[in-house]
Amino acid sequence: MPTISPTQESDKERVLDALNGRVAELAGARQTPKRRVSENRLFALLIGVDRYASKAIGNLSGAVADAERMRTFLVEQDPPVRSHRITSLKNEQATAGRIIESLCALCDDEGIHHGDPILIYYAGHGSKLRKPADWPSAETHIQCLTPHDARIAGDHVDGVVLDLTFGAVLHRLADAKGNNITVILDCCHSGSATRITDQSIPRGVEFKAADGKTSLAVSASYQRDFWDRDGTSDVRGCCLLPAFANTGLQSHTVLAACASNESAYEDRHTREGRFTAAFLRAVRVGGTDTMTYSELMRRLEILPSQTPQCEGRGKDTRILFDRGIVQRDRPCHIVERIGSTYTLYAGEINGVSSGATFAVYSDRETFASGGPSLGELTVDKAGPITSLLLPMEDSAIDWPESASEAVAVMIHVGQQSAFRVHVDALAHPALSTAIEALAQEVLHPTNSDSSWVGLALSSRDTAHLSLIPLGDAVQFEILDQRIRGLGLERLNGTVSGDSTSLRSALRSAAHFFYHLRSSPMKQGLSRAVDYRVHVLEKYRTSRSDIPITAYKPTGELVDVKSRDAFYPEMPRRSGNDIQRAFYGVDVINTAPKGYGDGLFVWMFYFDCSTLEIARLCEPPIGKSVKPPLPAGMDQPLPLNFGDAGGRPLTFALPKGRATDVGFIRIFFATQNANLLNIAQRSVVRGTLVGPRWTSEPELWDVITIPVVMK
Repeated sequence: MPTISPTQESDKERVLDALNGRVAELAGARQTPKRRVSENRLFALLIGVDRYASKAIGNLSGAVADAERMRTFLVEQDPPVRSHRITSLKNEQATAGRIIESLCALCDDEGIHHGDPILIYYAGHGSKLRKPADWPSAETHIQCLTPHDARIAGDHVDGVVLDLTFGAVLHRLADAKGNNITVILDCCHSGSATRITDQSIPRGVEFKAADGKTSLAVSASYQRDFWDRDGTSDVRGCCLLPAFANTGLQSHTVLAACASNESAYEDRHTREGRFTAAFLRAVRVGGTDTMTYSELMRRLEILPSQTPQCEGRGKDTRILFDRGIVQRDRPCHIVERIGSTYTLYAGEINGVSSGATFAVYSDRETFASGGPSLGELTVDKAGPITSLLLPMEDSAIDWPESASEAVAVMIHVGQQSAFRVHVDALAHPALSTAIEALAQEVLHPTNSDSSWVGLALSSRDTAHLSLIPLGDAVQFEILDQRIRGLGLERLNGTVSGDSTSLRSALRSAAHFFYHLRSSPMKQGLSRAVDYRVHVLEKYRTSRSDIPITAYKPTGELVDVKSRDAFYPEMPRRSGNDIQRAFYGVDVINTAPKGYGDGLFVWMFYFDCSTLEIARLCEPPIGKSVKPPLPAGMDQPLPLNFGDAGGRPLTFALPKGRATDVGFIRIFFATQNANLLNIAQRSVVRGTLVGPRWTSEPELWDVITIPVVMK
C-alpha cells in the first residue's frame, strides 16, 4: 500500500479530513437505527471567529474550522439539516451587530415553527469585563462573547455581546419559537489564568487599561435602554412571570466548553477546539436519535484543564437537537458493579430506603425502549446519596462485561411508612371500596411496578388526605396538620374519579408529602448554610428593540425566620396595571475555608393547593463540576436572580381563595446528586440518570420555608 508523507500544511489538513471522514463512516455504522421522520426541522446559527480587527487580540486558528465541522455534522444527519436552514457567520461577518441581528432574524423567521429545534453555536474568544456601577450582577464582573470587532475604545470596551444581551435575545426567541433551543459555546471567560503553549491556545482574552492591570468595562449606557412588560393574566400561587419565564434555565440548554473560572483551549496542531472535537466524537459514535444532553455529558472524554458544563431545564429528558422527549414512567439511576459489589448512585435524598428492589438494565436506552432487564437487586444499606445493592435471594443477575452504563429502576419500595388516606366508608362506600382495591394493588401488584409508597386507609387523625366524591370527581381535603395550621384545607380543584386518574393522583400525593417531609438521618449540615429572602426590583434595559430584563435586590430583606413563615405581598391593581412584588433567595456556606465541605444546591417550590413541585434552581452537570457553595465563600449565591438567571418569585392567590400555602425547600449535598425526579406537575390540572461522583463525604440536608398568601 502506498504511503502518504504530508509535508505541507494543506496536505496535513486533507489527510486529517480523510481520517475524520473514515471515522464518521465507522461511527455511523455503529449508530442505533434512526427513527423514520420526513425531514429534519433543525435551524442553526453557526459562528466562528479566527481573525480579529483589533491587533490587541490574538487571532485563533481553529474556530472557523470548528463551525464548519459543526455544519458538516448537521448536513450529514439522517435526514440531513437543509443547507438553507443553516446560517454561518465567519471572521469579518461575525461582528457584534451581525450576531445580534442574526439572532433576532431567527425570532422573525416564519419558516421556523413553534417547537422546532434551534442550535446556536459559537467558537471564538470570550471575555470577562468589570461590571459597570449599578448593573444587575451579584459579581464584580460580567461575561461576554468577543466577536470580530471587539476592541478598546478610549477607556471602555466596545463590540462585545454581553451575557445580558445574549440572554435577552434568547428570551425573545423562546417566546416566539418555543424553548427547544440549544446553545453551544466553545470559548472561555478566564483570560488571566491562561497561557499559550506549544500545544494549545486559550479561547479567552482580557481587556486591560494602559497600565496593564486595570480591568476595563463597557460604558454605563452600552446595550442599555428602558423596557417594561407586566403580566395581567390570571395567575396563582408561585407565578411564572410572563416577561421572565423563558430566561435562565427555562428557555434553552447550554453546553459550555469549561467552567466559568476555567479556560477553553484549541489544539495548535489539529486546529480544532478541544471541546468541539470531543463533542463531535461523542455524538458521532453514540448518535443523536436517543441521546439526551445528560447522556452526552457522561460520554464526553475528560479534557485536560477544562471541565465541560451543561445547564438547562430539559437536559435529562430532551433528546439532542430534537423536539422529542425521552418517555419514562419512573426515574432510573446509574448502578456500578465492582467485583461482587453493586453501588447505586441514589440514596436517602432520592427516597431510597433499605429493602427497596431495583430492576437493572444494561443502559438507559434499553430501559426506555422496554428491553429486558439483567435481573433484580435489593438495597442492603441506603446511604445519604449512594446505596449498597445485593442480588435477590434465589435470583441470578446476568451482568455482561459490556454493561458499563447500567441503570437501575425501582420496582418495589423499601422500609417507608405508608401514605395514609381517609374515606368515610359509611357516607361514601363506593369510593372506600375503590381505594381499598388500589391499596391491595400496591401491596400485591399484578405488574412489575409498585415503586411508590404503600397506600393505606386510616382514620382522619392519622391520614394525610381525606377523599370526598363530588359527582364524577373526587375532592382532596388536606389533613396534614402543618398545612392546615397555616390555613389551607383542600386542593384548589378536583381529580377525575376513574381508577386510572385516582391512582395517578394518589401516587403524586404520596410523592409530594414524602419529599415535603424528607430529612436526612444525620442532620446538622444545615447549620453551615444561611439563607436570605430579598425584595427585588425590576431592572429594565435593552439595546435597540432587544429587551433585557433582570432583577436586583432593593436592600430590603424579608423577615422570614422570626415569623416562622414567608408572607409575600399580593398583587394589587394600580390603574390598568398590576403591581407585583418580586422576591429572590440567596444562600451562603458559612463553613470556614479548609474546615467545611463544598455544597451543591437545589431549590423547589411545593404548591400545597395543587401538589405541584416546581424546580427553581439546580446545579450544572458535568464531570468534575465544582460545588457552587464552597467553604469560606465571600458572597452569597443568588439562586433565582442576578447572575443565577432564574426566575424571581412572585405570588398570587387562586381565584376565590383568601389563603394559599406552599413551601420553598432548599436542598444541599456534598455531592451532585440526581434530584430531578422530585419535580412533578399539578394533580388537579387535568427518568433520569444522574452523574457520577468522586470521594467526597456523603451528606445532605434541607432548609424549609413556609409560604402563606393572604
